[in-house]
Amino acid sequence: MKKTANSWVWAGVALLGVCAFSAGLWLRPMLPGGDTAQSGPQVAAGVVRGQPGPWGELGYTPISIAAPDEVLPLQAMEAKPLVWFWGSTTTAELSTFFASVGLSAAQSEQLLQPACVTVRPQGLELRPARDTVVALEPAARQELYKRLARYPENRDDFIYIPSVKLPELLRRSGVSPATADLARKWSCTYGRYTVYFGLACLLSSLPTYEDKVHFLKAVSRQATYLLHLHITPESDINALTRYWGKACWSSDTQAFLESLAAVRGGAWLDVIELLPPLPTSLLYTYPLSQNPLKGPVLIRDCHWTAFNFFRDLPDERYANPSFVFRHLHDDFTPVHGDTRYGDLVLLTKPDGSIIHSAVFLADGFVFSKNGDTDLHPWLICTLADLLEQYAFQVPPEQQLNVVFFRNKYY
Repeated sequence: MKKTANSWVWAGVALLGVCAFSAGLWLRPMLPGGDTAQSGPQVAAGVVRGQPGPWGELGYTPISIAAPDEVLPLQAMEAKPLVWFWGSTTTAELSTFFASVGLSAAQSEQLLQPACVTVRPQGLELRPARDTVVALEPAARQELYKRLARYPENRDDFIYIPSVKLPELLRRSGVSPATADLARKWSCTYGRYTVYFGLACLLSSLPTYEDKVHFLKAVSRQATYLLHLHITPESDINALTRYWGKACWSSDTQAFLESLAAVRGGAWLDVIELLPPLPTSLLYTYPLSQNPLKGPVLIRDCHWTAFNFFRDLPDERYANPSFVFRHLHDDFTPVHGDTRYGDLVLLTKPDGSIIHSAVFLADGFVFSKNGDTDLHPWLICTLADLLEQYAFQVPPEQQLNVVFFRNKYY
């Protein structure tokens, strides 16, 4: 029932998107400052120069992070059944779709046998057999996963890993060649990414506890960035304070920047030192399991993360999509000019429905949580990263849009 209620909420958000489009406020996919993660000379040990702008002189360091062993949700993931949600469709329509993507008649029959099909009020669900999924051809699996990614009910089960980095991630986490080979049978490729879906069945196929932990740690590893701000005696501290000093922290920000400007030769400042308390405490960490004795388990997803960015203590009502929509409608306005620190970044489908939210930092970098499971950390990534990853959730003939909103009060 929760998913059904959410669909009504996001239908309202879609209407807001349509209104923004008709008012001329829709923004094409863009990268303020360009895709800085692709080029730039090194200006200090491990620091690559970004694009200068109102944020100042920025540098970045690519890093990766992985979940600690003690927070890996292994038992919870193994207990989760493999479910494909297909929305409002019929078995006859699915049979036609399966044939169109290259499944044999026998495979289609296996997937659609009555024991695997459940019709619920919100749509049709399939519980495919593990052997059927493993036997899928790569091209067919890609088309199936792309269609499944369009439905919010399936999105928690997707994991995206840059393909070029995957072999090293598996090696660093101690994944055996046999496990890596089996994992390939549960994945597909899309653009720069290897896409996994339904890891529960894969984990249950691995022979030892160590195999499972090593693989889960590998797929939890995420690429992210350290951001650095170069402060020198020549820096315009007032301008930097106007950019970075939002909400109630402007005086602290100015005092901090002034102290660095007095350093002979200047200094590189980690941008985490300029962020509000909540994102500072969350950045580069993985969620800890919540204690159910303290109340309902909350969904700390991208929207909870983005809308709580400037709050000293999080408002747990942002786990409720209807509250998110009401706050967006009442307290935010679409951005007409240049994007700046603290603006909401919304990725939307062509119909205006929102599939992801983040917070703009500087030079195309955003603060984000790219999923609501324990395998998704809070991190810094680029808009280019988000657009490529979330493009998997729209048909190939469609394109994601990026729209920005700014809080009316700061």
